[in-house]
Amino acid sequence: MSGKRGGSGKKKLPKKQIRAIQGKLEERKAKLVKILRLEVGSSGGEPESIDNCQKELQVSLSLRDRERLAMELQAIEAALKRINSQNFGICHDCQEPISQARLESLPTAIRCIECQGEFEEKARKKGFSYDRIAVLKAGS
Repeated sequence: MSGKRGGSGKKKLPKKQIRAIQGKLEERKAKLVKILRLEVGSSGGEPESIDNCQKELQVSLSLRDRERLAMELQAIEAALKRINSQNFGICHDCQEPISQARLESLPTAIRCIECQGEFEEKARKKGFSYDRIAVLKAGS
């Protein structure tokens, strides 16, 4: 995972493409912030009736969903910081450009597909669960 991958031939994304991805990230961030704020606001107080209780249960996100959304928000904020620091689209491990297709499908990616595969394999061998691997992906 460390060092340059020989002959990858990948090029860094053009600024126009990075700005388009940045716009999508900012839109998603705004949605996540809104969802999480609504969830925090709706979690207080006693429901006044059984009907209200059922509605709250239907609307309320599970703890697991909130954690997933919070992790996604952290990953988006980290990606936006990488864009601002000119490090967006560079693999955290091998320092080579991450493919355009990968960044378009997963703009929060911090590793190229090859390094991500190696990272996940090592994490599995160490006994990390998939959820823990996701946290490591977001926080690395």
